[in-house]
Parts: sequence; C-alpha cells; structure tokens
Amino acid sequence: MEDKNVYKLMEKMYSEFSNRFENIDKRFENIDKRFENIDKRFENIDKRFERLELGQKEMQEDIKEIKRKLNNVYEQVANLTEFKTQTHEKTAKLMSKVNKHEVDIQLLKKIVCK
Repeated sequence: MEDKNVYKLMEKMYSEFSNRFENIDKRFENIDKRFENIDKRFENIDKRFERLELGQKEMQEDIKEIKRKLNNVYEQVANLTEFKTQTHEKTAKLMSKVNKHEVDIQLLKKIVCK
C-alpha cells in the first residue's frame, strides 16, 4: 500500500512539475515573441537611420552645389559692378567731350554768323 501511495504522490508531483514546466515554456515563448518584436523594431529603426543618413548625404551634396552656385553669382555680381563702374566712368568722359564739343560748336557758330 505504501508503494501505491508513493507512486501516486510521485505521479502527482510529476504532473505538477509538468504543468509548471509547461507554464514556464509558455512564458519563454511569450518572451521569445517579445524579443522578436523588439528585433523587428530595431530593424525598422536601423532602416530609418539609413534613410536619414542617405538624406543627410544628399543634403550635404545639395548644399555644396548651392555654395558653388552662390560663389559664381558673387563673382558675376562683382564683374557686373566693375563693368558698371567702368561704363559710368567712360560715359562721364564722353559727356565731358560732348559738352566741350558743344561749346566749341557754339563758338564756331558765333564766329561764322558774324
């Protein structure tokens, strides 16, 4: 009889241990699923960072191109300013000559008319 009780007790203990191990297995499965979800999230974050890095590189290239174009505009403005200054100087000289010639023409007209 005692053997029978020991056997039943062991069966009961085995059953309880089995149930507990099953519960532990289920918990580990849930933990595994959570880690899989976390891994997926990290993969998505990595992809986002890659896109951000690509975007940043593109923006840096665009900024370099804008700087290059802006430098060209500065050079053109400087050249145009110099051209404008030279044109004003030449126009002033021409006007001075024209005014002198007008005075000379007026004097010649006076002489001829007398």
